[in-house]
Amino acid sequence: MDSETVVNQIKLIKSCDFDRQSNIFIEEYLNIIESITFFDVTSEIVPITISELLDTQIFLDHCKDDERINKFLHWLCEVFTKNKSAEGYALQAITKVVKCNPKYRTMIFEDIFSPQSFIYSRIESEIEVVKCNNHTLHILECADVIFEDLPKEEISPTFKPSIIALMKSLIRTQYSNLNSSQCPHVVFYTLILLKKLTGICKDHIEPNMNELLGISLGYMSFGIQIKEISGGCPKKIKPSQYIQNTSDELDTCEPSAHQQIRGKFTKPKKNREKKCKEILNPVFDSIYKESTLEKCEYPLEYDMKKKNEMNGEISSKIRIASIALFGDIIRSVEKRVLYSYWQSILPFHVEDNCLCYNDILVVCQSDLNSKCRGVALQVFTELLLSLRSLLSQAEFKERTSSFLPFSQMLGISILAAYKSLTYVINNEESIHVLIQSLKCLAALVDVTPLIKLGYEIIYDFVAGIKSLLINKDFTIQVSALTVLEMLLIKAENSPNALHALGISKNKITLTDCKSSEVPTAAEKPNKATVQNVQYSSFESSWLISKVLTYLKNSFQLGVPSEKKIPLPLRIKSIHLLTAMSTHFELFLKDNLEEVAFVIEKAVCDEQFEVRLYGSKCLEACTYHMGVFLKTNLSEDNIGICKCFWIHLLPIITNQIKKENETIAIKITLCDAISNIGASIFETLPEFIRINLLSFLSGVGCDYSEDVQLRATIVRTLSVFVTFPSMRLNLVFIENTAELILRLSGEGNMVIRIKVIWSMGNVTDSLLENINHNYHERISDGILWQLIQHSTEACNDNDKVRCNAVRTLGNLLRLLTEKHFSTLSNRTLIKCAIIKLIDGIRSSGTSKVKWNSCYAVGNMLQNENIFLYSTINDDMKWQSSLYTAVCDVISGHPNYKVKINATMAVIHISRREYYGEYYEVIWSTALTAVEQSHNLINYYEYNHRDQLQEKLCYLISHMIELAHLNDFIMLSRILLKRKEVVKSTWIRVLSRMIPEKAAPLLSCLTRLEDLLKTETLSSDQNIAITHVIDAIPSCFY
Repeated sequence: MDSETVVNQIKLIKSCDFDRQSNIFIEEYLNIIESITFFDVTSEIVPITISELLDTQIFLDHCKDDERINKFLHWLCEVFTKNKSAEGYALQAITKVVKCNPKYRTMIFEDIFSPQSFIYSRIESEIEVVKCNNHTLHILECADVIFEDLPKEEISPTFKPSIIALMKSLIRTQYSNLNSSQCPHVVFYTLILLKKLTGICKDHIEPNMNELLGISLGYMSFGIQIKEISGGCPKKIKPSQYIQNTSDELDTCEPSAHQQIRGKFTKPKKNREKKCKEILNPVFDSIYKESTLEKCEYPLEYDMKKKNEMNGEISSKIRIASIALFGDIIRSVEKRVLYSYWQSILPFHVEDNCLCYNDILVVCQSDLNSKCRGVALQVFTELLLSLRSLLSQAEFKERTSSFLPFSQMLGISILAAYKSLTYVINNEESIHVLIQSLKCLAALVDVTPLIKLGYEIIYDFVAGIKSLLINKDFTIQVSALTVLEMLLIKAENSPNALHALGISKNKITLTDCKSSEVPTAAEKPNKATVQNVQYSSFESSWLISKVLTYLKNSFQLGVPSEKKIPLPLRIKSIHLLTAMSTHFELFLKDNLEEVAFVIEKAVCDEQFEVRLYGSKCLEACTYHMGVFLKTNLSEDNIGICKCFWIHLLPIITNQIKKENETIAIKITLCDAISNIGASIFETLPEFIRINLLSFLSGVGCDYSEDVQLRATIVRTLSVFVTFPSMRLNLVFIENTAELILRLSGEGNMVIRIKVIWSMGNVTDSLLENINHNYHERISDGILWQLIQHSTEACNDNDKVRCNAVRTLGNLLRLLTEKHFSTLSNRTLIKCAIIKLIDGIRSSGTSKVKWNSCYAVGNMLQNENIFLYSTINDDMKWQSSLYTAVCDVISGHPNYKVKINATMAVIHISRREYYGEYYEVIWSTALTAVEQSHNLINYYEYNHRDQLQEKLCYLISHMIELAHLNDFIMLSRILLKRKEVVKSTWIRVLSRMIPEKAAPLLSCLTRLEDLLKTETLSSDQNIAITHVIDAIPSCFY
């Protein structure tokens, strides 16, 4: 079929009304494109033919596996490389075919975009023309279609050079003579292509960081009509010299605010850092999919208004694309790289303490497109959360010299960010943008040290947020409360923050604010008037009043449903009440009656989420109530808190009884009961205590209840065991021990941890009970079961082992003579001792070793262990134990472990119990004294003095127990380290009060008495004299 016939056939198809999805039409269409492939690629008819074909709208969705399509694509590629006049048409045809048949993407990319292809020079040469050339646009469009949703498995390593070449070519075009105002579509497609390419080749972002960051920041303000903004022109960005060598290891700096809300209950998790979610994709994809390939050359009949609307639309798309590219960059590079670009990301004027124009937050204030503003705020929020450790170093204070330290520069930029966000929340009209700005402000509060930045910023944004709490849109109220929640968490050391949240300055005590504010430039005397006006503008406790009002209105009966606050606002109000519990004395103490009312209603609410967060709020409030009472134990405080508990205990127990209540809520309520504290429990009426203990014991032994709930109840009872009135109640202790043993076979890790921790508390109380009532002891059956279970638990996870060894040490100290009577008992006892030795020798955590040494110290206080080990050959353990303890004293890097190991040896009460290891232990003690002066880890400095003190106690204890024949050996070993021991001894004595120094001085008295003995040999006399010389009694 000749070329003229083919063209006529195409025109016929175009003019006729065919069913485009019919098999007849598709077959005719495929025959035509097959005929085209026989044309000479250099023929003049080729451009006309492809142009006519393009006008028919290529439809090849239903023939993806036809070989004629593959042949047609190869022909188009050949046309593209050999026929310059048909290049543009060939690219358009390739783009449309590939869009319908994605499986050909990699083939086309390999043919057209290979590193040796002329297409890169063609792109850059066309750009130099300084006009919007459609050919360049077609190249970018083709590349965009190829990388649209391209699976990673389709990208082979051989394609990486081509991708890198394309990325570098696109970067070069942006730093050439490109006129972005005349070629906006070229800029747009360049940005979206760079976003896709950087997502594929993330390891090439850092080498091109200067250019990529310059492009993304340069186009953020594209098309914004403000004279101060000079956007639309990318500039290469140089990293700051301050922190180019900063390492990511600094990220251990400050815990997230969410880790601080719940006191002891919220623990930092390992590997808490997570990858940021790509929050821009939904917004960006919707904008991109709506875009069309409008040409830059407008027809004359377009009126100016239409042209301006189209220019505004493409400008907003460019801004969103640049922000999306910026978001991908900050997610992909290491934090240390971002540290050095902070001043370029958020530039500022030093004199005015405000942001420069061309900044992402200034764009948030000035952009007329709400989508652009919202996306910019999302990316900035993500940036803040990823740079927590850097921003924690910021400060702002009065400058005394022209030198501006980096922390001060960082502080100025953060203050400027606060000012910009405050402006946004005070002036934003779009609801979704306002919500995002509040989320961004919450993140900024979370990651910055407010105490170092002055008080003015706090009052400025709190005033704006306070006005949003009466907004008609509840989502805005929720976001505003989120900011206040973050501020509450960060306000621990900032009196001004607490005052801004409604606490009277007279009420903010020094105990609540442990450190004073850092003096700032904002606190100059000439601003006193402003300060007084700002302080007087906040009535006392407005925040707690607002939160309680929200919750009371939602829980009161008779309130119309339309006036009740929505569920998200109720939950956020409960969150805020939970955060206030960290400042129990300032916010909750004087409002406990109302707090008890709203918690009662929340715990009994119909909505599961409200009950769950209400129970968590109760848990946090009771925990911080107990912390408050430890330092503020007065009759008035106990009376207020006791009324709170008397009101809520029936509510809590009734909720736990409900069969349809979830296990999570029941467990949380049980944890709340465990926070009651001894000071409150002892003052409760007796019938309430009996009812509470009976209820918990009943649920704890009910096998129909969930095992996790029973374990939590056992933990609660084991807390009560430590209370003064309960630890002497042997019946209650035995009952609690039996409940613990019923759970000993459970396999859940959380349950095992709770069970063994509870067992440790019970055995602690048993030791206390023996000291007060020697004749009453726990039954042998329970005792042996406890020993057996704790011995088995020593093979478990380190979190279980650390409490298992503590329990074993307590139990071995309880053993009496009758417990050694049978071989089976002695075998179990020896097995338990071996587990303690294994705990000391283990490669586990320091806490396991620390507890093992503590447990050994408890065991060695039981003389029956020594007596029966000498009588029975099957009870030998001294060799392994003393060797392990000496290894720890002399070689372990953790000083707290060494302290406990030293204390364990001090508990040996007789010289014969040391046996042949007396010399080894003496030598180890002197070696440890010498090593204590050589700090390897600076963090052990705080424990060095205590370690040296315990080592001196050990030396004096061994001298007290020494026989006359031992002193020659003691002197011989001491002579090598005499000076270091003497200086350490003097240093320890000089720090001690006389009462604590008694053991050290008494051993010297014994030595002086020995010198007066007439039976001493000359060697013994000399040896004792050397020892006396090493441990002087005077205080220097």
